[in-house]
Amino acid sequence: MTDDQRIPPSKVADDRASLTSFLDYQRATLAMKCQGLTGEQLKRKAIPTSGLTLLGLVRHAASVERSWFRFALNAEDVRSLWPGQVDGTFAEFHVEDADVDEAFAVWRCAGALDGRAVAETAEGAR
Repeated sequence: MTDDQRIPPSKVADDRASLTSFLDYQRATLAMKCQGLTGEQLKRKAIPTSGLTLLGLVRHAASVERSWFRFALNAEDVRSLWPGQVDGTFAEFHVEDADVDEAFAVWRCAGALDGRAVAETAEGAR
């Protein structure tokens, strides 16, 4: 995927469509940045003094989307995917022993659940 293949978020849509298109655009951007990289490359720090990695961002996106859509929107009892903190940062950013395939599967699942939650909320609002 390239920048030109992503669909930019709508600037004139209603709130729900704007949110959905923004999330889709952000997901596509992260997926594009990760595309074709090895597990080792996904776990590599952006700069040596940072804990930021692409895999950490994938895990964080999965955790945040799951939390907002399942817990905040649907009031489901969901537990943290990667609980706790390490050195003051969320555990999802500590990817040394993380399973790359699991992280992407959880992220895809969270995105699918988000779409379903938005659709169900839209129908309930009618």
